[in-house]
Amino acid sequence: MPDYSTYDEERLIQLAKEKDQMALQQLLSNYQGLISQIALSFYLLTGDYDDLAQEGRLGFLSAIENYDKSRGDFTDFSMLCVRRAMYRAMQAAGRKKHAPLNESISYDAEGGEEMLSASVDGQAMNPEYALLDQEKATELLLSLDRELSSLEKRVLELMLEGAGYKHIAKTLGITDKQADNAIQRIRNKTRKLQKRG
Repeated sequence: MPDYSTYDEERLIQLAKEKDQMALQQLLSNYQGLISQIALSFYLLTGDYDDLAQEGRLGFLSAIENYDKSRGDFTDFSMLCVRRAMYRAMQAAGRKKHAPLNESISYDAEGGEEMLSASVDGQAMNPEYALLDQEKATELLLSLDRELSSLEKRVLELMLEGAGYKHIAKTLGITDKQADNAIQRIRNKTRKLQKRG
């Protein structure tokens, strides 16, 4: 069996588009830290980490299917899809549109309870996986905290509360450009930490 961890990203995307499950799992593994970080930032607002992380993974799947390399960087595109999926889930939860479905229990043909849970790799999500996912995100934030300047830490706190760069600038009494630069430095440091594992 080939070692998918040695494949470059472009090849993994191509294979995943062709429904290669191992390539899909490798891509998801490569990006799980970023997805978890985004879910954690929304989690602080909603208190629903598991659902948001799952929505993020589904958004990531959509990004793989719809990615066109002639239109830009995969990381930027996929994380935009992840954020949008999480945001849509938060909007839907706020509308309570699916409350009857979400609160119902399904029964199979034999009359027993059917516990279904979707996941990207086809395996049911379980509490242990969700907890490990959350621990990884927390570990990433702790590592990131050691790398950030005091300004960057304050910017990150506001980002995790959902603030945009204009609101951050106003709150901290800095220019929009300074806020944007701090956000870019935080993102770069996050990417470096994720590459280190």
